[in-house]
Amino acid sequence: MKKQGLSNECITIVFTAIVLSKLLYALPAWGGYISREQVNRVEAVLNKSVRWGLTNSRHNFDDMLSDADAHLFAKCLFSNHCLNTMIDCPTESSSQMVLRSRGHSFCYLNLNMNAPGNHL
Repeated sequence: MKKQGLSNECITIVFTAIVLSKLLYALPAWGGYISREQVNRVEAVLNKSVRWGLTNSRHNFDDMLSDADAHLFAKCLFSNHCLNTMIDCPTESSSQMVLRSRGHSFCYLNLNMNAPGNHL
């Protein structure tokens, strides 16, 4: 592409459109199931893309996965107005039990099935 006169900005756009879009597609669904060896292989491809001049920014698989998870959670939480009226997200735990810490900072949803507008 460089030999054909494509600018660095256009090459980055092509890389983002082809490689990153395929990598990010449904990442929250499959990203948690791959092994560390597979993650290292993906990161090796991403590092090569920087060396070859396909992109200017370094991409980290773990960061991309956590961003995709957070984006999906926010999208699910705030996209449906009816669901938003049913959500009661506790700020403090009312349980006296000492549980292991979660791997994320998201709260679990308590759905109020008697909320106005609930037609479930």
